[in-house]
Amino acid sequence: MKRFKTIVIGTVCAAIILLSFSVIYRVQAAMHSVSWPAVTTYVDGTSVEAGNTVLYSIWYQDSVTSAITQIANKITATSVTFDDSGLVKGRTYNFWAQAFLASGISSDNTVKYAWTFPLVKLSPVGVMTIQ
Repeated sequence: MKRFKTIVIGTVCAAIILLSFSVIYRVQAAMHSVSWPAVTTYVDGTSVEAGNTVLYSIWYQDSVTSAITQIANKITATSVTFDDSGLVKGRTYNFWAQAFLASGISSDNTVKYAWTFPLVKLSPVGVMTIQ
């Protein structure tokens, strides 16, 4: 019986120690930001009227599974932060945006912007920046 108690206590202690290490050493999700230039004109070059607020929606699509995730829905900011906990290392994700006016008019989607996760720092030339 004494030997059984020692084995049980040893097993429970080992499980608690392993659980502690998994909590301490768990990889934390990182936050990334996506930014884009503000839309101020219509396609014909005329300015968007004062008071006609521009809103933005942002999505990304997994290049392997084709799953689409929306990370912003009709926000006024020109950047949004998202966490990478659902992303797969080494996989490419295609980001795009759409602009909406308070009056109800919407733009076409932007061209998709490819980003491979993980990236240490990215300074692209283009419509969107992801860090």
